[in-house]
Formats: sequence, structure tokens, C-alpha cells
Amino acid sequence: MRLCLALKDRGTETIFSPDPDSLSECFKDMDTNREELCRMLEKYDRERAEELRGIFKADVFSLREIWPSLKKVVCWNALDDSIIREYKPWLKDVDYNRGYYADELALYGEICGEHGEIRLEPDYVFYEFADISENLGKSGRSGSEVLVGEEYKLLLSNLSGLYRYDTEKLVKCIYKDKEKIVVRFKA
Repeated sequence: MRLCLALKDRGTETIFSPDPDSLSECFKDMDTNREELCRMLEKYDRERAEELRGIFKADVFSLREIWPSLKKVVCWNALDDSIIREYKPWLKDVDYNRGYYADELALYGEICGEHGEIRLEPDYVFYEFADISENLGKSGRSGSEVLVGEEYKLLLSNLSGLYRYDTEKLVKCIYKDKEKIVVRFKA
């Protein structure tokens, strides 16, 4: 039903998805249930349903054909190019933005590269970078002490220092300056 109502709005300018799986599911539903979506839409807007039937006749159609005003698709937590590769024909004439990465550990940052690079956001947590062989009890390096090209275990503390834990995530520092640190997760 949500997809049907989204299709009804011809003037959509932005599509937002909280994660790649939700975006993928939406695209697959739209591709495999074309006629069913048009029948549902007929209850609300017969003219729009007929317009979409014409668009859906093509094997591959772009999102801009469905929503002429569409400017961008934002998909949070998209750390790799799998969604882009899978749906490139649909996204061909629409900007794609990976948005931000967030996880259950309070790790938060803007996705800023084509290969899952994240610019860490230090507004709500304090990031420390420990040598890979270092125990949690030892002191980690602050962002100013991180070396570009080196790999670290990422430690998080809240700004009041009430908790500190090892995220068990390995990162490689890709870029840093006085204002920001850009990392890439290591497998």
C-alpha cells in the first residue's frame, strides 16, 4: 500500500530509504507487481494508473519516468555499491546519496566515498583508535594521533565518559584533518 501511495504522487522529489534492503525490496516489488500496483492505484487515481501502465510496459524504466520531479534517492547505511549496481538502470538519471551510517553502538557518520568511507561525526560520542593488538583497558589514540593509512580498532565513549567499549570494528584511516576523520571498515 505504501508503494501504491508513493506511485500516486507524481510530484515526488526525493526517495528516502533507511537501509539498502528496504530500497531493494521496494524496487523489486515495483518491478514484479506492476499490474497489481496499477489496479490498486485505480481506486484513487485512474489517470495516474493508466500513465504508469504505459511506463511499466518497458522492460526497464527509470525512476524519473515514474516521478518526473525526482531529484535524488537517499539510502542510509549503504556502505557498498550493491544497490547502485543492481538498480543502475533505474537510477541512471537521478542522483544517489548514501546518506549516513548509524549502528546500534552509537557509531555515526556521513558516508562520503564510493567504497563505504565514513566521515565520523564526533558530536555525540568520543572516538578512540586502538592498535589492533591493544587490549580495551589500554588507552587508545585520539583522532589527532591517528595516522592516515593505518588500521585501528574503534573504541567509543559517550561525551560524559560514563561508558567506553570496543566496537569490535576494524577501520582504516583514509583521510584526516583538524576538522574530520574519514575511515573505511575492514572486513
